[in-house]
Amino acid sequence: MHVLVIDAKTDRRGLRDRVLTSRLDAADADAALRSLAALNPHVDLETVPAGTVLLVPDTPGFRPPAAAAGETTSATPLPATSLQETVEAALSAAAERLGAGNAARAAARADVSAALKTTALKRLAESDPDLKAQLTDAVKRFKDDQKEEDDAAAAVERTARAALAELAALAKLLR
Repeated sequence: MHVLVIDAKTDRRGLRDRVLTSRLDAADADAALRSLAALNPHVDLETVPAGTVLLVPDTPGFRPPAAAAGETTSATPLPATSLQETVEAALSAAAERLGAGNAARAAARADVSAALKTTALKRLAESDPDLKAQLTDAVKRFKDDQKEEDDAAAAVERTARAALAELAALAKLLR
């Protein structure tokens, strides 16, 4: 698909001369103009003002892009590339935020774990069975939390790789 910016007011006949190959018969030319109209429902092809932007199919019957003359440029790679870059940046930012949050929680767990290992707290726990059970549960929960965070980070990584692979495949199809 290509983009055509109309530089001077034109009509259906002018568009036909500008975007269609000369070897089309009248029926094929009309069919091609119908596909152009379907792709550009925002434009009345009977009167196209200067400055109008048209999407032009990259199909037989349409002239190849005249990028050298400044008339058309490829429309496909830029949006696909832009989408890939945007998604990649968003996934990277999400992974960084997830990593920073996980690191902060791991540091907090390490601080609490260090406090739980102090001699004074060990003595208290030995003298109070309920406190000892609570501390044991807390240590177990810390380990479970760490595993859940590791699993979530791995899932985000797998999802990001899969999404980027799908976008790359889509970009190839659109080229």
